[in-house]
Amino acid sequence: MILLRVLCSGLGMLNFLISSALLCLQIACQDAEFRETQSESIPVASSESLPHFLVEPEDVYIVKNKPVTLVCKAMPATQIYFKCNGEWVHQMNHVTEETVDKVTGLVVLQVRTDISRQQVEKMFGLEEYWCQCVAWSATGTTKSQKAFVRIAYLRKNFEQEPMGKEVPLDQEVLLHCRPPEGIPPANVEWLKNEELIDPIQDPNFYVTMDHNLIIKEARLSDTANYTCVAKNIVARRRSTTAAVTTYGISLLIPPEAIPRGKIYELYLTVHKKEDVSRESDPAQSSCQLWASRCPTNWASHPEHSALCGRKSGELVHKAEETIAPRKLGGGITFGARNSF
Repeated sequence: MILLRVLCSGLGMLNFLISSALLCLQIACQDAEFRETQSESIPVASSESLPHFLVEPEDVYIVKNKPVTLVCKAMPATQIYFKCNGEWVHQMNHVTEETVDKVTGLVVLQVRTDISRQQVEKMFGLEEYWCQCVAWSATGTTKSQKAFVRIAYLRKNFEQEPMGKEVPLDQEVLLHCRPPEGIPPANVEWLKNEELIDPIQDPNFYVTMDHNLIIKEARLSDTANYTCVAKNIVARRRSTTAAVTTYGISLLIPPEAIPRGKIYELYLTVHKKEDVSRESDPAQSSCQLWASRCPTNWASHPEHSALCGRKSGELVHKAEETIAPRKLGGGITFGARNSF
């Protein structure tokens, strides 16, 4: 009887232990299910992802002796440091700021470091000076892009400067300019009598990819002093000034200047400056014959059509009488004469 009681007591204890074990197993399964549900709705913790950069360092130029500052920012991150030319930047040369992203709750680290001219000059001739960020999280590390730090300069002497020239009307003019060597490369602009040339406003001007200036068709108004200007973040350099002179004379001769029904050889007598200054006799001065270019409205006047569309140096060989010369000022005389 006693033995039976002992066996029943043992079976009761066994049932209790089995029930307890089943209850614990049920609780554990429910807890695991809860955690799995929570992991789907809560952002992944920083220990479960690699850092990614929100801000990466960018290329910069040192102007004179002013240091430059490099900045980078990563998330999630437990540590973040700069490495320059393969060597770690000392912790004392870092300024680190820690924040928490409001959306994800992840830690964001931002770091800044200053680079001096002396640091860059130590690498001169060996390789370019560069830096990059390295950020850590519990999962691993991530490297940023490299940022190059260069010392800016602009040499004084132009590699090629524009040269002055004399050109006839309507001819293309090419003025060369190769700016001084510089980092960053210099931007080039052209001045005409100290006024900036804008090819958009005046399409007769064109600046080539290699910085040369082209005057497509020389006009009298293009007689001027031209200067090539090179500049970057360090300095501004001016080339020597090139004097461009256009020669040739364009006159709009009104139809009433020529008697109706007559065809003439037109000419201009251009007196030399020294002759004009001495008020010499025009007959004693040198002169040059030019063919006249007619106004556009002459096309409607048949009696003048023989004079139109002729280039410089061409002459009209018929005339029946001579038109008395007229002084136009500046040492220029206009007239017409027969060619017999």
